[in-house]
Amino acid sequence: MVIFNTGHSTTTFRPIERNRLDYAMKAPLDGKAEGWPAPTAEVIQYLADKGVRHVAIDAPTMGSVDPKERAFTYWAGVNADMVFSEYLIDVGSLPPTGAFYIFLNTKVEDTHGGPGRAIAILPTGGAGMKQAQAQ
Repeated sequence: MVIFNTGHSTTTFRPIERNRLDYAMKAPLDGKAEGWPAPTAEVIQYLADKGVRHVAIDAPTMGSVDPKERAFTYWAGVNADMVFSEYLIDVGSLPPTGAFYIFLNTKVEDTHGGPGRAIAILPTGGAGMKQAQAQ
């Protein structure tokens, strides 16, 4: 599994307020703000060739704001039998390796996706454990 930490949700995600532009998703889709970082179809194919089966990102979608580029990214993932998780929050607090990732999804009939809850189980030991034992 690969999780892209772009920082997009950390810097743009805010509660919706009347008369305030939504820089996380709506403003980019409306052409009123820059879009979010997203892997290209070539990146997805590269990861698939390396054996990656699940790709996640902290941006609103795995594909870019551009509809054609977005379609190619999803097409590459579907053809590689990959699973995508999108719009994750606080992925910057995860260690580079070693955490367990669990996605708890709801069953929605006749759909290919839907809402869910992403959970990370962090490894024990390492520097944090040594510091705790020293105190």
